[in-house]
Amino acid sequence: MPIISREQAVCIFYCQAYNDSNVAGLTKRIEEMKDVDICYLQDPTEPILACVMTINSRPFSYHLYSTGIPRTDDNQEEEYVIKFVNHAQVIQFLNMTYLPSDPMNEEVYECKYLTNGNILSMVWKYTNLFDDKSAAAFGKWCANKVDFTIADSKRRRVDNGKVSVRSLFVAKEQFIGKEIIF
Repeated sequence: MPIISREQAVCIFYCQAYNDSNVAGLTKRIEEMKDVDICYLQDPTEPILACVMTINSRPFSYHLYSTGIPRTDDNQEEEYVIKFVNHAQVIQFLNMTYLPSDPMNEEVYECKYLTNGNILSMVWKYTNLFDDKSAAAFGKWCANKVDFTIADSKRRRVDNGKVSVRSLFVAKEQFIGKEIIF
């Protein structure tokens, strides 16, 4: 399931083209409504408007979109870091963050060549389930469990030998962490 930004969701909701002027105007329309926000139930590509009180009272049913506007020190909130406690949460995180094919959403995803070690270092930020695992052991664990493993891997030469890399579409930094809701 790909991630979409709040700005994209606003344009989808109003069936308008995604551009800066539509984002500004349509976001203002929603902000002018009292006690209403844009959210989704299961599929982020199907936005709805709901009462803020309802969204807050049922956070596992109603999911808010993250904004595509990068944070700066002036507007950054205190960071809340998600900690995964089981493998199912890690699999869901990996399947949303690392896509094997192009989701056609350049605002949220960018193409990168990554090793299992690169991906494992990101996972370490959110769980201690793999603290004692090497990149090779993590790669074996991912096999047949995680979607990104269907992407072809290629051997690349580096300073101290060769490594396997995959071309993956990775969620940008501002969409990873508290914005990926489970």
